Amino acid sequence: LLLAALPWVLGSSWVKPRLEAVADKALAPGGVEFDRVRLSWFAPTEIINPALVDANGRKLVQAPSGTFSWSLWDILFKQPVVGTLTLRKGAVEIGRSEDGDVDLIDTLKPILKERPEHTVQIRIQDATLKFTQQGVADPFHADHADLDIDLTRFPEPIAWDLKLARD
Repeated sequence: LLLAALPWVLGSSWVKPRLEAVADKALAPGGVEFDRVRLSWFAPTEIINPALVDANGRKLVQAPSGTFSWSLWDILFKQPVVGTLTLRKGAVEIGRSEDGDVDLIDTLKPILKERPEHTVQIRIQDATLKFTQQGVADPFHADHADLDIDLTRFPEPIAWDLKLARD
């Protein structure tokens, strides 16, 4: 009975701060926020209101919902080579400083290992995008943005693909 209830227990509000703390530790000094996680033994993990937060607490990526391809079984026992995080209908705000640093890359840097064992794919679908650069007055806006980031396992290169459109 306890095993059957484990997904419900791990998705409860009293476990949420512990799950966020684990993710925050991996991304420190940045982190993540979410309202709720729905786990299942064999279905992908659902995330309600996920957000990626930079070191200053600014939400760089946020969406009303998302899924992570690993089920609870995968997380605890299998750990597949590829894990895909998909966020839909969100907002992306990327900033570039005068010295060329991009806050999204800086926030993901802690998980960019020299020889990663897993591939993490981030898929942001049908989002809005705002890109600002210090020293440039007007930000760039896209009404529709699809962003694919592949943090691939060694020896494959890291890749990203961005498709933008304006209404």
